[in-house]
Amino acid sequence: MIILRNKRIVSLVAILAMIALISVYALKCQQRNTASDILADFLKSNYDYIVTNYEIENGKSKMIAVYKGNVVYEPYQQHEILIEDPTGKIELLEANYYEKEGEFFYDRKIRTDSDGNPTWLTGKRSGRRYADLYSKEGLLFNFSHTEKVKGINNLVFIAEYEDTMVYVGDKKTIKLPCTIHLEYYVDPNKKMVTKILYDNEDYARATEVAKLMNEGISQKEAEKRISDSSDLHSVKMIFEILLFNEEG
Repeated sequence: MIILRNKRIVSLVAILAMIALISVYALKCQQRNTASDILADFLKSNYDYIVTNYEIENGKSKMIAVYKGNVVYEPYQQHEILIEDPTGKIELLEANYYEKEGEFFYDRKIRTDSDGNPTWLTGKRSGRRYADLYSKEGLLFNFSHTEKVKGINNLVFIAEYEDTMVYVGDKKTIKLPCTIHLEYYVDPNKKMVTKILYDNEDYARATEVAKLMNEGISQKEAEKRISDSSDLHSVKMIFEILLFNEEG
């Protein structure tokens, strides 16, 4: 009788453990499904943000500028203004990006001389919003891991998209494919995107390859040289989302 009772206890414990595992799995699936909806909504939302720009050189990260910005999804408008400039050498002081009659334009306030006197420059973007750098529609998100942001567990999703690096050299114009890497942080409880990481390392690598190709080196040899080199300059941007899904 004791043996039978022990077997029943073991069976009951196993069943309870299985139920617990199933419950945890179901909760994680629900959180991921919720996060997928949040991500889809974010790509079509209005939001305020702070973006910190980092220069990556030889594997070391250095903060070079911080901007405060906001996005209106439709009609598309985006504004950024420089709020931190540790070196005092950042040229872009302020920018407006907007859509007009189906085309995209910018107004940029640029520091143009040694006295730091600014001027406004207006131009046309090549067929896409500035925000498409990090939030273009049609991105496919894959769950990566859970990470704490300000003490709160966030679900981290990875997305990548193909881009074209265009290098205009003194001898030729070179176009090379590259991949942009994104990481989205989602708080499933507050139902909001909290942070976005933009990494253009592959774009920077393609640029260095193009520079060598401009000097007459084959693409294969240029790619090998850059692959073997640790001297690569790239940029990472971290967007902290302040307000999300505010109606315009």
